Amino acid sequence: MNDASAPRPRRLADAERDGTVFVYDLERTPTPPSLPGARPRAAIAADAAALQEAMESSGLYPPDVVTSRLAQGRRPYVVEADGLIAAYGWAALSPEPIGDLGIAFLLEPGEAWIYDCATRPAYRGRGYYTALLRCMVADLWEQTLRRAWIGTAPGNAISQRGIVRAGFTKVADTGITRGPDGRLHIAVYGVPGISRDLLEHAAWSFHGHAYPDTGIPAGV
Repeated sequence: MNDASAPRPRRLADAERDGTVFVYDLERTPTPPSLPGARPRAAIAADAAALQEAMESSGLYPPDVVTSRLAQGRRPYVVEADGLIAAYGWAALSPEPIGDLGIAFLLEPGEAWIYDCATRPAYRGRGYYTALLRCMVADLWEQTLRRAWIGTAPGNAISQRGIVRAGFTKVADTGITRGPDGRLHIAVYGVPGISRDLLEHAAWSFHGHAYPDTGIPAGV
Protein backbone atom coordinates (compact mmCIF):
# COMPACT_ATOMS: atom_id res chain seq x y z
CA MET A 1 0.00 0.00 0.00
CA ASN A 2 1.07 3.61 -0.48
CA ASP A 3 2.59 5.70 2.28
CA ALA A 4 0.16 8.28 3.63
CA SER A 5 3.11 10.38 4.79
CA ALA A 6 3.70 11.62 1.24
CA PRO A 7 3.99 15.40 0.92
CA ARG A 8 0.61 17.06 1.33
CA PRO A 9 -0.65 19.01 -1.71
CA ARG A 10 -1.62 22.58 -0.90
CA ARG A 11 -5.19 22.37 -2.11
CA LEU A 12 -8.55 20.89 -1.23
CA ALA A 13 -10.15 18.42 -3.57
CA ASP A 14 -12.58 19.94 -6.07
CA ALA A 15 -16.02 18.28 -6.13
CA GLU A 16 -16.48 19.10 -9.83
CA ARG A 17 -13.05 17.81 -10.83
CA ASP A 18 -12.46 14.87 -8.49
CA GLY A 19 -14.24 11.60 -7.86
CA THR A 20 -14.87 10.08 -4.45
CA VAL A 21 -14.51 6.77 -2.65
CA PHE A 22 -16.64 5.51 0.26
CA VAL A 23 -16.46 2.43 2.47
CA TYR A 24 -18.94 0.37 4.50
CA ASP A 25 -17.60 -1.56 7.49
CA LEU A 26 -19.46 -4.88 7.31
CA GLU A 27 -18.48 -5.77 10.87
CA ARG A 28 -21.50 -3.71 11.93
CA THR A 29 -25.03 -4.88 11.21
CA PRO A 30 -26.49 -3.06 8.18
CA THR A 31 -29.87 -1.34 8.25
CA PRO A 32 -32.33 -3.38 6.13
CA PRO A 33 -33.81 -1.53 3.17
CA SER A 34 -37.35 -0.17 3.50
CA LEU A 35 -39.04 0.89 0.29
CA PRO A 36 -42.85 0.75 0.14
CA GLY A 37 -44.10 -0.41 -3.26
CA ALA A 38 -40.74 -1.80 -4.36
CA ARG A 39 -38.59 -4.84 -3.62
CA PRO A 40 -34.78 -4.67 -3.39
CA ARG A 41 -33.13 -8.10 -3.70
CA ALA A 42 -30.18 -10.05 -5.03
CA ALA A 43 -30.74 -11.00 -8.67
CA ILE A 44 -30.51 -14.56 -9.97
CA ALA A 45 -29.63 -16.10 -13.33
CA ALA A 46 -33.31 -16.17 -14.33
CA ASP A 47 -33.32 -12.34 -14.15
CA ALA A 48 -30.68 -12.03 -16.88
CA ALA A 49 -32.97 -10.96 -19.72
CA ALA A 50 -34.91 -8.47 -17.61
CA LEU A 51 -31.69 -7.08 -16.15
CA GLN A 52 -30.17 -6.69 -19.62
CA GLU A 53 -33.27 -4.73 -20.71
CA ALA A 54 -33.11 -2.53 -17.59
CA MET A 55 -29.44 -1.76 -18.15
CA GLU A 56 -29.99 -0.91 -21.81
CA SER A 57 -32.79 1.45 -20.73
CA SER A 58 -30.32 3.38 -18.60
CA GLY A 59 -27.13 3.37 -20.69
CA LEU A 60 -25.11 1.89 -23.52
CA TYR A 61 -24.09 -1.74 -22.94
CA PRO A 62 -23.01 -4.72 -25.05
CA PRO A 63 -25.89 -7.16 -25.71
CA ASP A 64 -24.23 -9.84 -23.57
CA VAL A 65 -23.09 -7.68 -20.64
CA VAL A 66 -25.19 -9.52 -18.04
CA THR A 67 -24.25 -13.05 -19.08
CA SER A 68 -20.60 -12.00 -19.39
CA ARG A 69 -20.51 -10.50 -15.90
CA LEU A 70 -22.31 -13.50 -14.38
CA ALA A 71 -19.71 -15.77 -15.97
CA GLN A 72 -16.99 -13.65 -14.33
CA GLY A 73 -18.57 -14.13 -10.91
CA ARG A 74 -19.98 -10.61 -10.62
CA ARG A 75 -23.09 -10.30 -8.43
CA PRO A 76 -26.15 -8.31 -9.57
CA TYR A 77 -28.76 -6.69 -7.34
CA VAL A 78 -32.04 -5.10 -8.35
CA VAL A 79 -35.01 -3.09 -7.14
CA GLU A 80 -38.31 -4.32 -8.60
CA ALA A 81 -41.30 -2.00 -9.04
CA ASP A 82 -44.39 -2.17 -11.26
CA GLY A 83 -43.25 -5.48 -12.69
CA LEU A 84 -39.93 -4.01 -13.87
CA ILE A 85 -36.35 -3.87 -12.70
CA ALA A 86 -36.35 -0.20 -11.79
CA ALA A 87 -32.78 -0.02 -10.44
CA TYR A 88 -29.72 -2.24 -10.49
CA GLY A 89 -26.16 -2.49 -9.24
CA TRP A 90 -23.23 -4.89 -9.33
CA ALA A 91 -20.70 -6.16 -6.80
CA ALA A 92 -17.28 -7.64 -7.54
CA LEU A 93 -15.18 -9.68 -5.12
CA SER A 94 -12.08 -9.52 -7.31
CA PRO A 95 -10.32 -6.62 -9.10
CA GLU A 96 -12.75 -4.73 -11.31
CA PRO A 97 -11.76 -2.39 -14.19
CA ILE A 98 -12.52 1.29 -13.53
CA GLY A 99 -14.18 2.60 -16.68
CA ASP A 100 -11.73 2.77 -19.56
CA LEU A 101 -8.76 3.96 -17.51
CA GLY A 102 -6.84 0.74 -17.98
CA ILE A 103 -6.62 -0.01 -14.25
CA ALA A 104 -8.71 -2.11 -11.88
CA PHE A 105 -9.85 -1.41 -8.32
CA LEU A 106 -7.88 -3.83 -6.16
CA LEU A 107 -9.46 -5.78 -3.31
CA GLU A 108 -8.22 -7.78 -0.38
CA PRO A 109 -9.94 -11.07 0.59
CA GLY A 110 -13.29 -10.38 2.23
CA GLU A 111 -13.89 -7.11 0.38
CA ALA A 112 -16.35 -6.10 -2.34
CA TRP A 113 -16.39 -3.28 -4.90
CA ILE A 114 -19.88 -1.97 -5.71
CA TYR A 115 -20.14 -0.47 -9.17
CA ASP A 116 -22.36 0.35 -12.16
CA CYS A 117 -25.50 1.26 -10.21
CA ALA A 118 -28.32 3.03 -12.02
CA THR A 119 -32.05 3.74 -11.85
CA ARG A 120 -34.44 3.98 -14.78
CA PRO A 121 -35.11 7.67 -15.49
CA ALA A 122 -38.82 7.38 -14.63
CA TYR A 123 -38.01 6.02 -11.16
CA ARG A 124 -35.34 8.47 -10.07
CA GLY A 125 -35.84 10.61 -7.00
CA ARG A 126 -37.72 7.90 -5.05
CA GLY A 127 -34.89 6.61 -2.86
CA TYR A 128 -34.32 3.46 -4.93
CA TYR A 129 -30.55 3.95 -5.05
CA THR A 130 -30.19 4.12 -1.28
CA ALA A 131 -32.47 1.10 -0.83
CA LEU A 132 -30.46 -0.82 -3.43
CA LEU A 133 -27.19 -0.09 -1.62
CA ARG A 134 -28.68 -1.12 1.72
CA CYS A 135 -29.83 -4.38 0.15
CA MET A 136 -26.35 -4.97 -1.25
CA VAL A 137 -24.48 -4.39 2.00
CA ALA A 138 -27.01 -6.51 3.92
CA ASP A 139 -26.42 -9.41 1.52
CA LEU A 140 -22.64 -8.97 1.65
CA TRP A 141 -22.82 -8.87 5.45
CA GLU A 142 -24.73 -12.17 5.48
CA GLN A 143 -21.88 -13.64 3.43
CA THR A 144 -19.47 -12.54 6.20
CA LEU A 145 -17.51 -10.11 4.07
CA ARG A 146 -15.50 -7.45 5.91
CA ARG A 147 -15.83 -4.33 3.84
CA ALA A 148 -17.61 -2.84 0.83
CA TRP A 149 -16.20 -0.02 -1.31
CA ILE A 150 -17.98 2.29 -3.74
CA GLY A 151 -16.90 5.35 -5.74
CA THR A 152 -18.44 8.16 -7.75
CA ALA A 153 -17.40 10.09 -10.82
CA PRO A 154 -16.58 13.81 -10.58
CA GLY A 155 -19.57 16.07 -9.99
CA ASN A 156 -21.98 13.29 -9.04
CA ALA A 157 -23.29 14.88 -5.84
CA ILE A 158 -26.67 13.11 -6.09
CA SER A 159 -25.01 9.71 -5.99
CA GLN A 160 -22.81 10.79 -3.08
CA ARG A 161 -25.86 11.80 -1.02
CA GLY A 162 -27.50 8.43 -1.70
CA ILE A 163 -24.34 6.62 -0.65
CA VAL A 164 -24.14 8.55 2.63
CA ARG A 165 -27.83 7.83 3.36
CA ALA A 166 -27.10 4.12 2.87
CA GLY A 167 -24.58 4.27 5.73
CA PHE A 168 -21.26 4.48 3.88
CA THR A 169 -18.37 6.57 5.18
CA LYS A 170 -16.47 8.87 2.86
CA VAL A 171 -12.76 8.01 2.76
CA ALA A 172 -11.31 10.28 0.10
CA ASP A 173 -11.65 12.43 -2.97
CA THR A 174 -9.78 11.07 -5.98
CA GLY A 175 -8.02 13.07 -8.66
CA ILE A 176 -7.00 11.24 -11.83
CA THR A 177 -4.91 12.92 -14.52
CA ARG A 178 -2.93 11.61 -17.48
CA GLY A 179 0.51 13.01 -18.23
CA PRO A 180 1.99 13.81 -21.67
CA ASP A 181 3.54 10.34 -21.71
CA GLY A 182 0.10 8.75 -21.24
CA ARG A 183 0.79 7.58 -17.69
CA LEU A 184 -1.90 8.04 -15.04
CA HIS A 185 -1.33 10.02 -11.88
CA ILE A 186 -3.89 9.17 -9.19
CA ALA A 187 -4.06 11.26 -6.02
CA VAL A 188 -6.26 10.09 -3.13
CA TYR A 189 -7.13 13.00 -0.83
CA GLY A 190 -8.23 11.65 2.55
CA VAL A 191 -11.06 13.48 4.30
CA PRO A 192 -10.30 14.81 7.79
CA GLY A 193 -10.69 12.16 10.48
CA ILE A 194 -10.25 9.11 8.23
CA SER A 195 -7.81 6.55 9.59
CA ARG A 196 -4.37 6.21 8.06
CA ASP A 197 -5.01 2.53 7.31
CA LEU A 198 -8.20 3.19 5.34
CA LEU A 199 -6.60 5.99 3.34
CA GLU A 200 -3.56 3.88 2.51
CA HIS A 201 -5.80 1.00 1.50
CA ALA A 202 -7.90 3.23 -0.77
CA ALA A 203 -4.72 4.54 -2.40
CA TRP A 204 -3.48 0.99 -2.95
CA SER A 205 -6.83 -0.05 -4.46
CA PHE A 206 -6.71 2.89 -6.90
CA HIS A 207 -2.98 2.47 -7.69
CA GLY A 208 -2.61 6.00 -6.36
CA HIS A 209 -0.78 8.20 -3.88
CA ALA A 210 -2.36 8.99 -0.50
CA TYR A 211 -2.52 12.51 0.94
CA PRO A 212 -4.05 12.75 4.43
CA ASP A 213 -6.60 15.31 5.61
CA THR A 214 -6.88 17.20 2.33
CA GLY A 215 -10.24 16.09 0.96
CA ILE A 216 -13.71 17.49 1.49
CA PRO A 217 -15.56 15.95 4.46
CA ALA A 218 -18.83 14.13 3.73
CA GLY A 219 -21.81 16.45 3.84
CA VAL A 220 -19.86 19.58 2.93
